[in-house]
Amino acid sequence: MRDNVVRDVAYFLFITLLIGAVVYAVTTFFVFRPLDRMKLAFADMGEGRLAVSLDDAHAAREISRLIERFNSTAAELHTMYDHLEEQVESRTDELRKANAALERQRDTLERLNVELAKETQFKSDLLSMVNHELRTPLTSIITFAQISREACPPDRASERHSWEEIEKNSQILLAMINDMLDIARSDAGSIRTACEPMDLGDIVSSVRGTMTPLAQKYDVAFCTRVASDVPLVNGDFEKTQRMLENLASNAIKFTPDGGTVELRVDVGEGGVRLRMIDDGIGIAPEDHERIFERFFQVDSTSTRKYNGSGLGLALVREYAAVQGFSVSVESELGQGSTFTITIPSDAIVG
Repeated sequence: MRDNVVRDVAYFLFITLLIGAVVYAVTTFFVFRPLDRMKLAFADMGEGRLAVSLDDAHAAREISRLIERFNSTAAELHTMYDHLEEQVESRTDELRKANAALERQRDTLERLNVELAKETQFKSDLLSMVNHELRTPLTSIITFAQISREACPPDRASERHSWEEIEKNSQILLAMINDMLDIARSDAGSIRTACEPMDLGDIVSSVRGTMTPLAQKYDVAFCTRVASDVPLVNGDFEKTQRMLENLASNAIKFTPDGGTVELRVDVGEGGVRLRMIDDGIGIAPEDHERIFERFFQVDSTSTRKYNGSGLGLALVREYAAVQGFSVSVESELGQGSTFTITIPSDAIVG
């Protein structure tokens, strides 16, 4: 019995080992080897080699299905990658063409900019020449008209009035020429400003001397008031005076006979304020910004006292901007207008 038991145990051990070896061999051949091939294929895909395909022969059914899905996915990825490369190549070619077109356009723009700069300089030179050639005879006409008006005897009122009209219209024409020249300089970027201490009282006196005769001709009272505590400020004397003259002439133009225009200078919130106040026809709220546009005219009816170029307020804003000042307006139709130039506190001397 003992020999039979030993023989049976040995037989079963042999059978067990044999079955284990067979199972191991079958599993290795049909499962582990296909999985190893898939592992290598995944590694190839990770390195960018998408043209991989596995043979599902000698693989278990589940492994075979997995290999089929892997092959299908790899094929789709390969197709997508090829299509993407074609798109990238196409886009690269389009980008190359676009860059070439941009280069040609840039060259064209540079050439046009050079031509435009030449034309702008030519226009600036032409305007300067025309301005000089026109101002010289206009100044002579104004001077001759003044002399002739003063030389007229009292009994020749009509002749005196004619010389006054010649003088007045010559002054208007001269102001328009100066405005157009300044606009041309602004477009050419050649406006230069000084920064020096200014006595606003002196500027107001000059404006009063210039504007009073114009106000008298149109039966408008023009007065000025400068507060005693107004300090010296840094700025451009000539351009500040031009700003106030433009505001004053504009106010006189749109103020009815018997009206009043007042220039006030005082120290307020934010700095020194120069206010031009009139009791004229006023400005609608929707036009408060538009009046500072070039050649814009609010009133084009026959009620205007004389035609203008529409550049006065545009120059006021440009002169203010180059000096660091600000310009604002408060007005309603029929209620007069108040234009305010604010000189900031940091421009106060001392």
